[in-house]
Amino acid sequence: IYFQITIYFGFLDNKIVIHFQMTIYFGFLDNKIIIDFWITIYFGFLDNKIVIYFQITIYFGFLENKIIIYFGITRFFGFLDNKIIIYFQITIYFGFLDNKIIIDLWITKFFGILDNKITIDFQ
Repeated sequence: IYFQITIYFGFLDNKIVIHFQMTIYFGFLDNKIIIDFWITIYFGFLDNKIVIYFQITIYFGFLENKIIIYFGITRFFGFLDNKIIIYFQITIYFGFLDNKIIIDLWITKFFGILDNKITIDFQ
């Protein structure tokens, strides 16, 4: 469990950020499930919002040959930043030490008034 308060001093960036995070691990070595949940509250001039984040990460594999699957939802509650982001990512590692191949696929869907789109990234 993680708790943090950050205070920003600046011309347009005077704000207080309160962050609470909880991470739960299930598994052993490289075969595990990680559940992340956090709430971040922003108090400021142009940046008053609440962000709720939930992510599940699943690891399969051994040492450097593994598959990582991420699924997450982020909800923004704010005046100019009111949206939902849902994302899915798969990362595959093949190889040993520095001789390896990494394949990354991200699919992200944004639901918002000013930010309604789907992005697909392959690397």
